[in-house]
Amino acid sequence: MTSARVSRLNLEWASVGCLNCGWPYTKTLLLHRRLRAWSLVYDFTLHQPANKSCEVAPVLVLHDLYGISCPPVSEERRELAAALNRFFDYPTVMGSAKISRVDRNWASVYETSVSPREFLLFHREKGHWDFAYVFDVLKGNVDELSHRSAFSACAYAPANVIRDLYRIKCPPWRALHARSATKSETATMRAAFVSGETPKFSPSELPHVHVSACVSRLDPSWAVGGETEGEGGEMSSSAGPWPLWFHRQGGRWRLEHPPSHAIMLSLADCG
Repeated sequence: MTSARVSRLNLEWASVGCLNCGWPYTKTLLLHRRLRAWSLVYDFTLHQPANKSCEVAPVLVLHDLYGISCPPVSEERRELAAALNRFFDYPTVMGSAKISRVDRNWASVYETSVSPREFLLFHREKGHWDFAYVFDVLKGNVDELSHRSAFSACAYAPANVIRDLYRIKCPPWRALHARSATKSETATMRAAFVSGETPKFSPSELPHVHVSACVSRLDPSWAVGGETEGEGGEMSSSAGPWPLWFHRQGGRWRLEHPPSHAIMLSLADCG
């Protein structure tokens, strides 16, 4: 550390000069103290222009520490920039930000400091912005979203919001929302899972194997499922593979290779 200066206006903010602490070798860092712990908020060496810091720190603090005069920044944009940092868990640079005209509790953010650069969809609930979905961008072109990625977002936000923010017409509701499998369907899928081509469980383990599944409303012969920690429990990432694709043939559910994207999309949300 070559220098350190705490803001005279707010002792929770500080500027630090750093030598030989990564690439490039000399850095100027903005730190914020929360609950007695200092955390990195902005890296002036990597993130340009410098006035982008106006979206993540108080205007008077930045003027005190760096002599930066900040342009007007809306409170919503400042909140979205903070939500973006929370999502990535490190300082980022927000490019464009667009609030939906049909519902101001939805917003699209273009993130410019990671590769590949991404569009992210945020939803505001009780005054707090949370991440909802991330879009693939084709070849880094902000005007070309992957249609596959874009259609998948329709399962997580209202159709009129997606149309307003991304000019995409969502497919019908049944093409996006699956139903929970019945008890008899789940039992058949469990049997298919535990009696696959390769034995997965010993006889003593079988009573403890539980499966949860959803059935496509677009094509009811397809379902997606996964092993859970217990009957009706949460999906377990350690207990077994997820997702499990099931296809009903001859009245019986069998494990199958992943279906077409349209079927996978119809199983994106289960309720």
